[in-house]
Amino acid sequence: MGKSVAFFTLAMMSVISLACPTGWAADKGIETKVVATVNGTRITWGQVQQKLSRGGDKKEILEKMIRGELLYQEALRRGLDKELKAPKKKRDLVKALIKDEEARLQIPQKEIDDYIAKSFVRAREAARLRLRSILVTRESIAQDILKKLSSGGDFAQLAQVYSEDKKTGAQGGDLGYVSQQDLGIEIAKTAFQLKRPGEVSDIIKTPHGYQILQLTDASEVERLEKAARKALIDKYLDQRLTDLLKQLRAKANIVIYGAILNP
Repeated sequence: MGKSVAFFTLAMMSVISLACPTGWAADKGIETKVVATVNGTRITWGQVQQKLSRGGDKKEILEKMIRGELLYQEALRRGLDKELKAPKKKRDLVKALIKDEEARLQIPQKEIDDYIAKSFVRAREAARLRLRSILVTRESIAQDILKKLSSGGDFAQLAQVYSEDKKTGAQGGDLGYVSQQDLGIEIAKTAFQLKRPGEVSDIIKTPHGYQILQLTDASEVERLEKAARKALIDKYLDQRLTDLLKQLRAKANIVIYGAILNP
């Protein structure tokens, strides 16, 4: 969770706990005075005052408490309380709601790739893949090999038999870990489009002949993609939660009794 989302969550958690404080005396004093209701749920001056003892503006605190109550009620509406183990606290349900919103986010792979290209330039250049390679000088042979691979042929065995790069061919085509700079522009472009270990490329025409690649390990690139995905999720989750609160507030019945909040 990024800084902005974490801040949003912590802010909500700090005020949600005030909606159900313990240890307040059941008297008829000012602490029990209702300062606001959210769809019928009361927020008392005592709850606001408890937070005020730690510093802050009372109206801002009340606003955060209203937001927290709206999120809590939405979590109940979605039935998220049924997914949590007892005891179920308000803050737990709001966390569950935030996770539910995060799960609904779909980040396209292209957007992740674009983010990496713009924001992780050096890390992207340094990230390495582990590849196998088969290199031949005739395209017809490369096409036959690709057909064998498509039919379930073993890449390492085919590399030993067919690859004309005898050094790597003897090792089942293993190139080891290579970066974009190691591969060159055209080969790197194809290699870094491979996403799953075992995935095989199309035939690549190179100055040395015709090459077929197989991805065997992408852990370094996967870590980079994970970081990019997380940054994008944090960005969109902040906006999604802001929009959700606007929608909930527009539909809610909120009454604020302002007299007690005035100096």
